[in-house]
Amino acid sequence: MLSITAPRYLWTAAEVTAINGAFVFPPGACYDRASGTPPSCYCVYCGGSLHENIWEWSRAMIKGLGHVGIICDDFMKMRDFYTRVIGLTITDEDPERGSCFLSADPEHEHHELNLGQSRGPDHPDGARPKTQGLGQMSFIVPGMEDLRALYGRFQAEGTRILRTVTHGISVSIYYLDPEDNVGEVYYKTGYNIRQGFSRPIDFEKQSDEEILAFSKSFEATVGPFQGAKLPVGQAH
Repeated sequence: MLSITAPRYLWTAAEVTAINGAFVFPPGACYDRASGTPPSCYCVYCGGSLHENIWEWSRAMIKGLGHVGIICDDFMKMRDFYTRVIGLTITDEDPERGSCFLSADPEHEHHELNLGQSRGPDHPDGARPKTQGLGQMSFIVPGMEDLRALYGRFQAEGTRILRTVTHGISVSIYYLDPEDNVGEVYYKTGYNIRQGFSRPIDFEKQSDEEILAFSKSFEATVGPFQGAKLPVGQAH
């Protein structure tokens, strides 16, 4: 493994190979337990032919995702779901305006989710239509026992569970919130398994240990992270 002590602007193919098998992963939530992960920057392809394998050491300008906002038709129902069922903490809210700020870690992050009441075109502050087409909103849980507890809570609340799966790197429950936005709660396993990968699991028939062992087994059969398959910056 190549020891990196200071940023450099260009890496040869041989050096990149020495770092992590011919590519470097940008550090992130899915890679935080992978061995040999480089520091907080990216290696991106910066030109030349694919055979030249010239890479540029480039610092990421985006630090992370701050929060997700959802405009709701039934603000109070959504507020109840994300506090009582999901377990987020309200850090701020303005009931008259119809806004609520929620966090899973209030000591370190003021809000990760912002709920707002939808408004019609005749409202004095102008129209604010309901959110449409939110692809997915995902929450991390600290352990498998927490994920299983949420599975039971969803069932008790009549929350629609779309699927329960392992992605190898995580174990996930996908659900619909009261306004049919897709959500995910997941536990990060720390296993090194190529994405996108998904296999069904069953909380009714499998123990936490069995689910984790099943997830880890794919390190041998599916293989590790693959990195980019096309040059970064290629739009077509």
